[in-house]
Amino acid sequence: MYTMWCTPFLIGVLTANDLVELIEDEATEDYHRLAGLTEEEEAIFEEGYDILSEVQRKEWITSVEAAKEKAAKEKDAKKKK
Repeated sequence: MYTMWCTPFLIGVLTANDLVELIEDEATEDYHRLAGLTEEEEAIFEEGYDILSEVQRKEWITSVEAAKEKAAKEKDAKKKK
């Protein structure tokens, strides 16, 4: 019925679940790229661990605390005037 050069070969079955998984994986990669994650951090995230390394977390917390202190000092300075 078919000649060899035009025979459709069935390699596997593509299900809706396969498509959803593929779309989720691609979207996750895009989000990681937008967030600026390194490949190492992506691997850690995929394993279910925290996204940010301990050093990055400390830097972030320190900067947030410094911003809070600065805002509080500015608020106190305005009250004194």
